[in-house]
Amino acid sequence: MPGRRSGRIEMGSRLRASLRGASGERSQALPFIAMLLMMFIAAIGLAIDLGLIFFTKSDVTRAVDAAALAGAAALPDQDLARARVDEYLALNDVDPATAEVTFPTGEGGEPRKLVEVKATKTANLIILDAFGLDDVTVESDGRAEQASVDAVLIFDRSGSMCRDSHGLRVDCPSANPYPPGQWQPMLHLKEAANIFVESFDPVYDQIALASYSTSGTLDQELTQGFDDVQTAIDEMWPSGYTNIYEGTMRGVEELINFPPDGNARSDSVGVMILLTDGEANRPSHSGCSDTNCPYARLKARLAAQEACYRHIVVYTILMGEEALQNNENVELMQDIADVTDEGQDCPFATESSYPSDGHWGDGATENYFEAPSPEDLQDVFEDIAQRIFTRLDR
Repeated sequence: MPGRRSGRIEMGSRLRASLRGASGERSQALPFIAMLLMMFIAAIGLAIDLGLIFFTKSDVTRAVDAAALAGAAALPDQDLARARVDEYLALNDVDPATAEVTFPTGEGGEPRKLVEVKATKTANLIILDAFGLDDVTVESDGRAEQASVDAVLIFDRSGSMCRDSHGLRVDCPSANPYPPGQWQPMLHLKEAANIFVESFDPVYDQIALASYSTSGTLDQELTQGFDDVQTAIDEMWPSGYTNIYEGTMRGVEELINFPPDGNARSDSVGVMILLTDGEANRPSHSGCSDTNCPYARLKARLAAQEACYRHIVVYTILMGEEALQNNENVELMQDIADVTDEGQDCPFATESSYPSDGHWGDGATENYFEAPSPEDLQDVFEDIAQRIFTRLDR
């Protein structure tokens, strides 16, 4: 019995010693666990607040990009451009008072439709605020440039552009002043075209004039002297056939004629506005009549393909009820606009690569316009101007 009691006492001593050891280990582990917990909370806080900083940076970046685009669209009026910048910053929850707005010029001091915007926004931190870091200011800058335009007007000056007050073709008067009611629709075209020229900005844009009848000519090279363009428009004289191919090619050639030989600019958007009131009947070949000329339509489409290959957008106008009643006229002018429209893939083309007639584009374009009467031309030109600059704003 005594031996048995002694064993129990010995076991109890070992148990108490073991418990005291475990308690000591637990008390030593608690600070370590607490430290790990604090590190975990800090890591979560850092992740949350870094996320806030990232999203704030994204917000201010989007704001300055939108503001720069809006400002560029308002140039050359720098006061209006600054007002647009402030408006778009405020709409995107960025304080306009933090913004720095500049209008850089080209290397030679030439004006550009360029706006640079720098702005800041404060990210209010949540978790790290407990560690004394309550906010962070993030900065972003953006720049936008609305491309200048090099535009070529390509006008039909064939004999069909000369009619009497009843719409019948007549010989054009030989000198000013022209008899009342004659030389239409050419006179309406000249009036509307001169107004259209004024929708461009001579500070940034250039305009040229090409025209065509039996052959195509470049009547005025690209220039910022819009008075010269309007003078060339006034001097157009109707006669001959309708060679849409050569008229279009004169425009293409001018838009790829860079210095030192020409005035085209590689950093500008090249556009052509092509107008006709009748069917393509030149260039001709054996068996081609004046009223049905598949080869002339083929060449016109090939000129459009060349324009697209050169990244030139063509806006087309078919004018007059007589022309609009001819499906081949409509399809040709739709195709020329369609094949050069945005998004088309335009490898270099040869005559043998394409059918002699038919649709070449994807069948969807907003760059084809109809003017049933000469009086509709001004509205059509206004629509085209709006579309050109809307395209640039995008």
